[in-house]
Amino acid sequence: MDPETYKNISFKNKIKILEKKGMNKEKGKKAIVVYTLPYCEHCQSLKGALNFMKIPYIMVDAHEDVATASQLEGKLNTKSYPIVEFPSDSIFNPPIYLTPANDKGLATAPNHRTFINIDEAAQIINSYYNEI
Repeated sequence: MDPETYKNISFKNKIKILEKKGMNKEKGKKAIVVYTLPYCEHCQSLKGALNFMKIPYIMVDAHEDVATASQLEGKLNTKSYPIVEFPSDSIFNPPIYLTPANDKGLATAPNHRTFINIDEAAQIINSYYNEI
């Protein structure tokens, strides 16, 4: 799909496209989506941890998809990255988001969990992935 067409697709449809691309045929699981910034050291650390744990993921650069990033930042009340999205397993269960903790360490939206450091994020992701 060319970049101009992709920019004009709604947020929900972008996620559906990413989920279809991210299906792990071996385990029947969908890959997680990791929203990153190109200069973010924590994002690179998380990518390394996911590769080490062999957990499939799709990287989305927030600078390339500004509309989606802005929508997520508003929904989760955060400007911090990486943002991890665990895909929905049905229409009745919305996606779950994982973000760096804010000053108070509290999640700011339903289906939102925070982490203190990349090791904790990797542990949460590993638990999620191996639980499903």
